[in-house]
Amino acid sequence: MVRGRVAVVLMMMASMVGLAGGQQSSQASQPAAHPRPLTNADVVQMVRAGFSAHTIELEIKNSPSKFDTSPRALIRLKRERVREAILDAMVRASHAKSAAAASATAEVKPLTGQEMIAKALDAIGPPTKLIAIHTLRWTASATQNAVSAQPGATTRFVEEGVRQYPGLAYIGVEQASGKWAKVVVTPEFAYRDTRAMTLAVPTTRVEQYREEMKFDPIYIAQHMTNFIFTPLGTEKTKSGAVDVLRISAGGMNYVWRIDGKTGDLIEAKHEVPSGEVTVEYSDYQKADGLTLPFGRRTITSDGTTELRIDGYQVNPDVDGAMFLQPSSLSSAAESLKVLASESIPVSQGLDGWNSANCQLSASPGPTNFPNTLDDVAFTQAQPGKNMKLLCNSWEQSTIIPRTLNAMLVVSSDGNAYVIGCQKTWHFSKCTPLDQGKMFHGSRTADGFDVDGFNVDGKEVQGHYKILMTKALK
Repeated sequence: MVRGRVAVVLMMMASMVGLAGGQQSSQASQPAAHPRPLTNADVVQMVRAGFSAHTIELEIKNSPSKFDTSPRALIRLKRERVREAILDAMVRASHAKSAAAASATAEVKPLTGQEMIAKALDAIGPPTKLIAIHTLRWTASATQNAVSAQPGATTRFVEEGVRQYPGLAYIGVEQASGKWAKVVVTPEFAYRDTRAMTLAVPTTRVEQYREEMKFDPIYIAQHMTNFIFTPLGTEKTKSGAVDVLRISAGGMNYVWRIDGKTGDLIEAKHEVPSGEVTVEYSDYQKADGLTLPFGRRTITSDGTTELRIDGYQVNPDVDGAMFLQPSSLSSAAESLKVLASESIPVSQGLDGWNSANCQLSASPGPTNFPNTLDDVAFTQAQPGKNMKLLCNSWEQSTIIPRTLNAMLVVSSDGNAYVIGCQKTWHFSKCTPLDQGKMFHGSRTADGFDVDGFNVDGKEVQGHYKILMTKALK
């Protein structure tokens, strides 16, 4: 019993202590009352009480106030023997309060296009520095995920880039497998070199490259009068304000998203014939006196490329031979996009009999118009939509076994073609071109020499005959 009573007493004492503590905590947590604003009457009372002018001025400076500083009120204060130094302090406090209220209620004036681009360029470096840049070189490592690739398939490569302003550009890439290529663009010519072959960049593509090069921030800084800058407003995001700016020149438009606080370029978007291109910039760091992005992510209809910049060089010495035109450059280059690809076995007897047939189906349907690739018969479709390549093979009792590689492609010249070749041995240069991918090719008398890869992954230039042509323009 005694032990039980003691327990009850201890519990009651603990409860009382907790209650008292709670009351003290509640009292301590009550906010202090805000001091009452000083008025004209308070100042008069302090003067009558004999406070010095200096003390009254300090009180005015360090306290909230609600003074009447109209001419009549100042005259009454003067009659109460309030010194001019005190009156001046009251007027200053009244004006400061009015200015703060006006500033709080005033609308923020939107930035003009010129102000937005100036903010973005100033974030990179001072105007004198940007104008003095003639060459920018960088090295980077990259990963690429193509839409047409197998799920999870990633291509890794290293990149070297050189930009000589205003109109020269060099990009060299080397994959982990050792495959290498470079693209050189100048105002007079542009080409792609893979060591195994050198092809001119198709006219439509090189024109796009040249226009895109003009939207480089450094180029813009050096040619401001060539552009139109249109503000599209300011967006509020979780990370802060973002200024949106449209930049226009030569029929091309870019939309920049600029960090409203730092001025860093966050994103640039523009349209090309194949769809929208989005470039995201991140990880800004100092490099040779500039503030440049060390992270870059490019998103297109073909896939996504992540670029990690290893380093920049501003105005380095470069070999002038980098931008010389190669003597073997072909001028009749085109881009080919593969819409369909078929690889089927074919056979031919000694009498010339063949065992395959291909046709191009389209609405309203194919018509018989024979064209041949050696022993393979083709038919040509009437103009229409939803073109499809259909190939069939039969009778495999072969004397001369071969494989037919036939592709339906759309060319940068505005035409659709069925091109093909026959593979007769393992290391043949006749390789199928992957559906959905883009290839560079040069025109020949009867077809295209196309930049591709053989079965061992070695880059070769295969010849593909044109089997039929359809104008799309």
